[in-house]
Amino acid sequence: VASLWIKQKSWLRLAVLSQCLLMLGMVHYSQINQFLGIEANAANDPFKRSRGWPTFGNDAAFVLQHSDAKMIAGNDREILSYLAYYGGVSKDRIFSTGDPKHPKSEFDLNYPVSGQSQSGEHWLLFLEHEPTPTEAGLFREILELGDIWVPVYEQLERRVTIYSAVR
Repeated sequence: VASLWIKQKSWLRLAVLSQCLLMLGMVHYSQINQFLGIEANAANDPFKRSRGWPTFGNDAAFVLQHSDAKMIAGNDREILSYLAYYGGVSKDRIFSTGDPKHPKSEFDLNYPVSGQSQSGEHWLLFLEHEPTPTEAGLFREILELGDIWVPVYEQLERRVTIYSAVR
């Protein structure tokens, strides 16, 4: 019965076929652009939000392997998530410098730095800006170590500054 109904509804077959073609086009978007000679940039790449993060995670993992820091903190949900996903950092080591009373993400709510009482412990901060007075107030000492900089396109880059901090 279903096959008879599908045969009578030629528009349904056309809709399913067009959806399959769209899906294949999105999956192979980068290869299609390369074949056509179109250079990817921030304006024409629908996957630009995910570009550069694997490299960032690898660089961050290298820094973490050579650090004696027990905990990691940051103020941006995206950075903290990619540290966990691409950097291989356990979520129980990642905390947010955000305000748990006014959470902007699950990290602010569930993993606030202010809820950690270990004093004298070494932390690494991953921030896209200099520490704010609120963030600086969470730690006794903060020292800039350097940047992780990943160029993605001419006008798109991932830049995160790493700070060493003592609570």
